[in-house]
Order: sequence, then C-alpha cells, then structure tokens
Amino acid sequence: IMEGETLPPSATAWSTQRTGALATPIRTTQPIVLTALDTRLYPSGDLAHLEAHLLLSTNGTLAGNMARIPVNNSIGVSGIRLFIGTDYGPAVLTEWQGGTTLTQRVATLLRRVDHNRFEATFVGPTGEQAHLRAELQPQGQRPDVIELRIMKEAGLLFSGVVRKGERIPLPNGGTIAIAGTPFWIRLHASRDPSLWLVYAGLACAVAGFILLYAFNKRTPVILLFLFCIAGGATGCGPVSPVEARRLVERYNAAVSEAYRRGDVRLVDNIVGETEGRKLVGLIGVRTDMGITLDPTLLSLDIVEVKNKGKILHVMTREHWRYRDRRIGSGEVVGKESEDRYLMLYEFLRTNDLWMVERIDFAAPPEIGRKEGLWFTSRADDDTLHQPRIPQEHHTP
Repeated sequence: IMEGETLPPSATAWSTQRTGALATPIRTTQPIVLTALDTRLYPSGDLAHLEAHLLLSTNGTLAGNMARIPVNNSIGVSGIRLFIGTDYGPAVLTEWQGGTTLTQRVATLLRRVDHNRFEATFVGPTGEQAHLRAELQPQGQRPDVIELRIMKEAGLLFSGVVRKGERIPLPNGGTIAIAGTPFWIRLHASRDPSLWLVYAGLACAVAGFILLYAFNKRTPVILLFLFCIAGGATGCGPVSPVEARRLVERYNAAVSEAYRRGDVRLVDNIVGETEGRKLVGLIGVRTDMGITLDPTLLSLDIVEVKNKGKILHVMTREHWRYRDRRIGSGEVVGKESEDRYLMLYEFLRTNDLWMVERIDFAAPPEIGRKEGLWFTSRADDDTLHQPRIPQEHHTP
C-alpha cells in the first residue's frame, strides 16, 4: 500500500491469503488509509527507524482513529493483528503520453538493491522500458529526483536525472513525467486462534530435547560432528565447471546490460575495484560520444577451471556479436562485428561472493570488424570484449 492509498474492507484487498482448513479469509471491518511512512537511515544507509501512520476510517470517511505501527510491532484491528516488516521503499508515479492521444499512468514500486539504493523497471504503452533508480537521504526524505533510463529494445533513448514534475520528450513524439514519489510499505495481517497449540507443541519439543540430552549426553556431540561433516562437504569443495559457467554468464549478462544502458552501476556486486574502474572508463567514453555498445553472446564454452582457496581461474572460448547504437534514437551506427576470444577470468571470493578481479585474453582475439567508431590500444585489451585493432591506437 502507498501513502495516500486506502485498503478496502474486503478479503480481495490482500494480495496473499494463507488460511487453514477451518479458517475464513482475513478482512477488516473498516477501510485503512496509509497517511504517511516515517523512515530514517543510519549514515551507512542501513535502516534506523520505520513507522507506518494509519487512519482507521469510519463509514468510509476520513474521520477516524489514528494508529502507528513501528517496524516489527503490531496493532489490533477488527479482531486481527496488523504489522509491518522492513519491506518498503519509494514509489514513482509516472504519466506516460505515447504519441498524441495514448496516456498511461503507472505507479511503480522501487525495491532495495543495496542499502539506500532502490530500483525498478516498467514497460511503457508503446513498448519502451523505463529503468528507475532512487537513493534515500539519511533523514529518509522522499526522493525529489529520479535517475531515469528509457530503452527501446537494445537502444538507449534517454538517460538522465529527472525532477518531480519535469516532463521528458521521447523520440516517438510522446513524453514521460514524474508525478510523485510517495513511500510504499507491505502491510501484514495475522489471525490465528489456534496459536496456543503451536506454543504447546514447541514446549513439548524443547522438553523432549532436554530429556534426550539428560539420558544420552553423547547425542549432541554426534549431531554436531555430523553437521560439521555436512558443512565441510558443501562449503569447501572445488568449483565445478557448471558453477564456473554460471559465474561467467552472470558477469557477461551484467556487463552487457551495463553497456547497453550506459549504466556501470549494474556491475557493482559483480566486479572488484580494479575491473570496476576499467568499466567506468570504457562505458563513460562511449556515452560521452553519444553511443552505446549492444553486445550479444553467441556461444560460450568452458575450457579450463582452476580453483585454489579464494581464487578461481576460468578459461573460456567465446563468440560475440557487437553493434554500436546512437543514444536518443537507438539506431545502429556503422557495421556490426563478430569476434572470437579465448578469455581468462580471475575471480576472488569476497564476503561469500565470487567477484571478477581481472580479465585477460589468453590468445590474440579474432576481430571481425577492422574499422569502427573508436578503438583502444593493445594494453587495454584486458578490459573485456571490445571491437578493436590489436597493437594499434586510433583516436575517434
């Protein structure tokens, strides 16, 4: 539910109902209005405070009782318990005009991807994809600016920061505007008259474990030993070729989309600092020239996998097709290129994630296109798949 929205007193108002065999669906006897969401963040971006302000309306009017629900707390309404968790974020209200007459108003819920960063995607009335991003300030204010990217298939039509109320023209003659940025929260309801049976069963289980330990003190030691063996077998084994392929595909998919959108932040949780800096430069140079790269992976074969502790080396044989597209129209610029590579990926395990630290060509690349909009020197060939002329340097 978003700020300003009303939850009607019906069972269909709830997106999910999990009822038992003898239970009736949950519903309230009065409408509930989310008037505001109070949120504050720590400087790190972690959640410090979250509280929903509700109006329990009477007879469908705005007159009624005010109630507040702090995070992980509940209130009683109509014989049920209402509570909230930490599933919240900003919503973006957009008005999309496609051409002369078609108008579409969309409310998009942005979801957390990293601390105070929230993202979402929706499709416009004429097939364009709108990628939205917002960041919350430490005091939890509603975002006044939205980072917006609009794409048509693989072409980037618009990229920029849009303020609330600003209207952006599109190449097809339509426009898109940010009408508002209210908060949203997931509201939960619970009604379980048989809850005491659950507590009684839990008490019996605890009592059983205590008795088991009292009569056989070796049992917990044996269980602990078995858990340790299971943990070692699942957490310390070598990386299989199937898992290595999944890691390479994850990297290629994220980097390819970052090139198409001109958005290097899509690889934040994929690459390490060194590789990230290279991608910032490569993607930034292209967007400054008014073009984006549209890469397509045609084939991928795993040649070799070497795993030693927290370091993983994967050698692959890859076949790619590249197109350059002009920002604003998405039209293809110049000739396409089909390239073949023998690549060596170096992954480093950091915080239980395999991050790409370095990429090299294991052999000279086979380049299909011998001319293009821009090329880099051979010294930059390890920055990932780019149409280029090896051992030469050409300025745009």
